[in-house]
Amino acid sequence: MNKLARWAARHQILAATIATGIVFGCLYAADRIDRANTAELRMQMMAPRSWT
Repeated sequence: MNKLARWAARHQILAATIATGIVFGCLYAADRIDRANTAELRMQMMAPRSWT
């Protein structure tokens, strides 16, 4: 953890850019997955319990 903290302090702009990229990448991926699964989840919610 110390090495990472020292590296982040030395490369603040790069570290911030990477962190931002990871966050937005995760949000984008989650949004894509959510849209792909929305129809399937709706079907599961509408369906009787015995189906699932």
